Amino acid sequence: METPIPVGLSHADSRIVRQINMHSVFALLRTKKQLRVSEIAHLTGLSGATVKYLLQRLMEMRLISPVGEGNSTGGRKPTLYALNVSESVLCGVEVIIDRITVGMLNLEGTVLWKYSEEIAKPTPSDLVRVIERIVRRGVATLAISMDHVIGTAVCVPGFVDDKRKTIILDINMGLKDVALGEMLQNALAMPVFVIEEANAWLLAEAEYGAIGLPENVVFLLIGSALGRGIGGAIMLNGAILSGSRGFSGEIGHMSLDPEGPGCTCGRKGCWEALGSVSSLVEHARPFMKESAGKGFPALLRELVTMIESEDSRALPLFERFVAIQAEGIANLIHILNPASVVIGGEIALFGELFMEPLRERVLRLVMEPFHAGYSMRLSTLAENNALLGAVALLIQKAIALRQENIEQS
Repeated sequence: METPIPVGLSHADSRIVRQINMHSVFALLRTKKQLRVSEIAHLTGLSGATVKYLLQRLMEMRLISPVGEGNSTGGRKPTLYALNVSESVLCGVEVIIDRITVGMLNLEGTVLWKYSEEIAKPTPSDLVRVIERIVRRGVATLAISMDHVIGTAVCVPGFVDDKRKTIILDINMGLKDVALGEMLQNALAMPVFVIEEANAWLLAEAEYGAIGLPENVVFLLIGSALGRGIGGAIMLNGAILSGSRGFSGEIGHMSLDPEGPGCTCGRKGCWEALGSVSSLVEHARPFMKESAGKGFPALLRELVTMIESEDSRALPLFERFVAIQAEGIANLIHILNPASVVIGGEIALFGELFMEPLRERVLRLVMEPFHAGYSMRLSTLAENNALLGAVALLIQKAIALRQENIEQS
């Protein structure tokens, strides 16, 4: 039976409330493993009738299932509900410059299978062809059918119109106005969604991170795509800020020096042009032993070792790098007044070597009224962030689509 629309809410508002409630029940079961209706009602504050309705909808989507009976308190034994881990698989895809990674994950975020393949300057048709081939390979490897896969979500850098599932512009890969979601959906015959990289990382942190996020967060992705990128995602009042076309969070193209070096966007002195991890590594390369022929990951690890040992040649470069990040972060704190600044990406390799001086410098830069109002930390997730964010999006979209289908039927 459909739950009644709360008094004072429009039909559209009530749909959003139902989606939020459904996601809350799903998230609770992911955390608590097995619960009965009365326990879910108590923990969420929802009525028993509403919980039963939401559970029914989640079962229809194959996201949860009854798993047995709990202890009786005098009447019939209550049914226990849990995530439908055995029957449902989510597919996450990460596309960055020259590599495609496809992962098959279960509803708890556990990676069941993962495969990466290098691809240089792909055309849109190349991109679709390779992703489809890898997805089908994963399905075959897991010995499941395509029907077991709830859907696919693709995480990409650049400008993404998530409503049209389209890459508007990716400068590094040379992609423009690519309807990737629609093309993949036709190829795979399943729901496909597209999400911007930093938004995926923030979703992953919110859904699977070890520390609960407050409602107002700035997420910084410092170092992605071999250190070249700086991206951002913003959560306000518990929802990711997307903007009118879904482009919010392009903090890497905030200019910090109008006379600085040129950026790929065409402007000068952008945060990304001044303070990318790749530029830090390149400036330190002359001081590294036998750096010729080494790839970016190896060079970055060597630089971490140099900073740990307080190498006098590398330290000034690193201090300037920290200063650039601090300037950008101070700007964001003044503009957005977040409760938390969470940082992920390749910069995480430096750990507290980076975070400690960064905190000190940001504190000196922000105005006094902001001093007690924010925290700064590294992401609690160490790997598969993009894939986790992609499947978190899939679950949200599956719930939203199910609610829309119910209303239209």
